Amino acid sequence: MLNIIFKILLFLAPSPIFIDAANSNIFIYFVPNGDITSLYSAKPEIPIPIVFFVAFILFTVGIIGVLVNKIDISLICKSCFYIMSLFVLLISIIFILFGVNVTSIVQVLMGFLLISAIPLFLNINTLNSIANSYFFGMLFWLTLHTLSILIQNDYSLIGVDRNWNYSTIFGVLIYQSQVSYSATLSVFTIFSVFMYLEKSFRILALTTFSMAVFIGFVSQTRLFFLDYIIITIFLVLYKYPYLKIFSINMRKTIVVIISLLLLITGYLYYGNRIVLGASDRFGLMYQGIEKIMQNPSLFIWGEGLIHSFAHNFFIDFVLNYGLVFLIILLVVLIFNLCFTIRLLRLSRNGFVFLGMIATISLTNSIFNSAITQPLFVGNVYVTLIIIVSYLMRISQMKLPFNGIEGSFFVVKR
Repeated sequence: MLNIIFKILLFLAPSPIFIDAANSNIFIYFVPNGDITSLYSAKPEIPIPIVFFVAFILFTVGIIGVLVNKIDISLICKSCFYIMSLFVLLISIIFILFGVNVTSIVQVLMGFLLISAIPLFLNINTLNSIANSYFFGMLFWLTLHTLSILIQNDYSLIGVDRNWNYSTIFGVLIYQSQVSYSATLSVFTIFSVFMYLEKSFRILALTTFSMAVFIGFVSQTRLFFLDYIIITIFLVLYKYPYLKIFSINMRKTIVVIISLLLLITGYLYYGNRIVLGASDRFGLMYQGIEKIMQNPSLFIWGEGLIHSFAHNFFIDFVLNYGLVFLIILLVVLIFNLCFTIRLLRLSRNGFVFLGMIATISLTNSIFNSAITQPLFVGNVYVTLIIIVSYLMRISQMKLPFNGIEGSFFVVKR
């Protein structure tokens, strides 16, 4: 019974469904037709996405698995988890002394605690169950959203309204559609590419990829386009060795040309949104840096508050808690990353997928403080668990990775 419930939760995890913890209800808001203002005014008091519960369950299972020494469940780096736990405990106590509420503490620190404890599921049946439930849930949600966009826009791909057609699904508000949901679409894009390498899911994975990219472009969010460029460049690097028929300089030229074409296409498509939006965000970042530099004590210890002044996680973190805590945090994260690379004996495949996830997480945190947003963090966490677990099996058992050579999703060793 519990297994069925968990599979249902995994299936629902990709959907931006939020529980309002203030009244324990699912947040559903039917937007009056054409009422754009209500898209931004309607919101739950304490929004918690379903994927957060899934991430918490996987996190707990990983910790319990380590404590009872289960051979098919482990953490990437136990030391990283212990160090990060002490750090989170310390800074939580400081937050409480400053009068910060528990909800805000969880929002700021959850991402780091989760990333420091990525469980590895080495039992192939368990791993397949998690991956398949999550993937088909992603496919189901993206299909619904794509159909909603087309139906609400009279079955036309031209002139799609980013506020109405994109931000609602059959008239129901998609909460945080302009913020963390667009960043989550980038995660879906990466995951669908990973699933494409499994030949049994190639058509479905390609369909999922196409719908995630389509919805992302419809959103007209600048960060999704930046993520799309990053993903494309990593995929070009993935295929880089197969361009042996060209000289080294020609291969480099191909990468540069593809990058420039993407930039030009994006500029023509987004127009003024890129220029005006970028200047606005960079202006806020500059103000944040200027505020820090004017107060040396603020630079070291911060104000002890929680706010998103610059929409840049690192600048806001220094403003709130100072450089000392930021350095400790980054050291632990870098140590965890290095340990992961060493553990996986990082191949080109691992470099591509972990590189994509790490890069889009960084860019979205720089421009939108994404690491504090549960919907984005939860989906990144589930995606990391699945990808790293498969890579770990491949690394340990020397299994083929490319779906053409052999399917690692159906290996029974």
